[in-house]
Amino acid sequence: MENKIKQWTSFKDTNKELPWRLNRSLYTTLVSEIMLQQTTVSTVKNHFPRFIEKYPRLADLAQIDEQQMLKEWKGLGYYRRARNLLNAAKSIQAKYNGAIPVNYDQLIEINGIGPYTANAILAIGADQKALALDANLERVLARYYGVKVEKGLKLQRELQSLFSRGVIATEIEAVGARDFNEGVMDIGRNICTARKAYCEICPLKTNCSALEQSLVDDLPLQLEKKKEKKKAELHLVRVIVRKGYQVLAYKKSSDEWLSGQFEVPSFS
Repeated sequence: MENKIKQWTSFKDTNKELPWRLNRSLYTTLVSEIMLQQTTVSTVKNHFPRFIEKYPRLADLAQIDEQQMLKEWKGLGYYRRARNLLNAAKSIQAKYNGAIPVNYDQLIEINGIGPYTANAILAIGADQKALALDANLERVLARYYGVKVEKGLKLQRELQSLFSRGVIATEIEAVGARDFNEGVMDIGRNICTARKAYCEICPLKTNCSALEQSLVDDLPLQLEKKKEKKKAELHLVRVIVRKGYQVLAYKKSSDEWLSGQFEVPSFS
């Protein structure tokens, strides 16, 4: 069993310098996990420390408005995540007096927190038995256990089902949920990547089903590509209205792309 534990956590030791793994709390886990969604680690490393220094407590973050939040989020992209984080902070402050719950059913009901973030708070923040299935964890587990299910929601549901039935990731209790999840994430980000798997240096190469069956490049299974639609040219007219140093802009509605951001009047 000791060797098994080393297999799953050996690579994690090289990533201790990540700022969200220092002075860890449920709040910093909430912030970092939402920041890391659809964003590179290197990008978040530059933003996370400044953000936490300015808003060290959930109560501090819950006091700001959306426009200030979008300003603080500049450079991280995908601004919907900024709104999710702010909504979650305000909801937790109002309902739980700023104390983040460590119960999945309570977390999933909080505005701005989805299944992944809820499981990440439990597994990484609270060190409770849970799988935070990001793309890296999903890929490594699918390959290691040879799970032949289409990538995406179907695969996530299958992995969670196998996990809850004790079929996969049985080492998690001996390893610890936090170390297990972060160790596998690090392997997926650095070794068992989507573009290329460096199996010769992977600590999980022993007993890896995909490696044994020569299916590393085939797993996770990819969705069949839809036929490309015919491309059409889009002619766009933007109107710049200036008055002194001011420029006329409007706020994009919730059903528009890049909702909540400001744009000059545009017509197609």
